[in-house]
Amino acid sequence: MRTIVLLSLLLATSAHAQDPAAVDPDSISTTTTYYALRDAQEALGKQWREDYNAAKDAMDAQRTDEAARTFAKILAACEGYARPGLRVIAAHDADEYVRAAARTADGTPTEWLDMVCPRAATDSAYLAVEAKDFDGALARIRQASEWAPLWADPHNEHGFVLGQLQRREEALVQYREAIDLATASGDKPVLAMAWRGVGFQSSELGRWNDARAAYRRSLEVEPGNQLAKDELAWIDRQDPAGASN
Repeated sequence: MRTIVLLSLLLATSAHAQDPAAVDPDSISTTTTYYALRDAQEALGKQWREDYNAAKDAMDAQRTDEAARTFAKILAACEGYARPGLRVIAAHDADEYVRAAARTADGTPTEWLDMVCPRAATDSAYLAVEAKDFDGALARIRQASEWAPLWADPHNEHGFVLGQLQRREEALVQYREAIDLATASGDKPVLAMAWRGVGFQSSELGRWNDARAAYRRSLEVEPGNQLAKDELAWIDRQDPAGASN
């Protein structure tokens, strides 16, 4: 019986980090008319970073109730930033913010939301998964993706939860969205994880060649990953006729 260590992978964070030093709000905002850009040092919700770190520490120490309460407090504040006539967008840096704002441009002004908000949402989703509250997890994951439309991580988590619910075709859609976003951002750990997600869901559907191809792609991104190697070996045992493909 194969052991898939996927749940723990949901704790992996993006290789990106918000880079206040990289932001020149004056030079960016003067080239656009439909949204305003905040310096990351002033991003909405920045003041919750210390609370977020404390919640993560509590989470790592298995003090899940404490972590959940702090995440809930952060998320309530984050939800309060949006209001009619204003869209909030979370991004790791100025370039990502500009691309995300342009992607959703409809004339609505936007403000930069600190990544602490979508991160708190995905971590809350992780706690919900542990508690078998899949509806709650999905709601938080969707919230994270809405806030940070170019962040790949929530789509990996979304794919995992849908897979747990046996909604495998939908899971594949989410993993492929993660692949697109992680490829664009150059986030190799998240990209490799997304390919493994495609491989796992494809194998569960009996699509052996698709599963092999996905795991091999993951190894191109992250050579030597033992999980991908073990899965390829397992697939070959299930489908020996296709082992040479």
